[in-house]
Amino acid sequence: MSEDKAFLADKVAGHDAVLLEVLAEPAPQHLRARLITVYSARHGLAGQAPGAQIDFVHAPSSWGNTPLAPEDLAIVFLNTISGRLYEAAWNGHVLVDDIDGRPHAIYKHKELWLNEAFPPEIRAHARQDPARPYASAIEFDAFETYLSGLIAHSA
Repeated sequence: MSEDKAFLADKVAGHDAVLLEVLAEPAPQHLRARLITVYSARHGLAGQAPGAQIDFVHAPSSWGNTPLAPEDLAIVFLNTISGRLYEAAWNGHVLVDDIDGRPHAIYKHKELWLNEAFPPEIRAHARQDPARPYASAIEFDAFETYLSGLIAHSA
């Protein structure tokens, strides 16, 4: 797989990646969140640091695109349009959930470990999400390492 077509490369190219906790939904389709980790800050998050609260417009709920909700922990891809932060329109976030006491990134693609188009460093750490039959659970450390490497190569 070429680098420009690598898994999540389109998200990283046009969005900032952050790990956040959703705190509230103050208005329809608007979320307030606390930043936990800022992986990149080139598309609207410059000057934001962990612990800061941000408001953003989440992606609409349609065709299986499930929106975030208060108390969710997720890696979210955000960019600024006309001075407001927006989540990437399709698959703009990856939930983070504990499975067997360890954090996992929940990606909406079943049997990810069988798909040779996905990077082996992710496939090797993927398994079936026990709560979501349509999704794979990837060990968070492996997912975060892959994402950070992708961001570094896109700079």
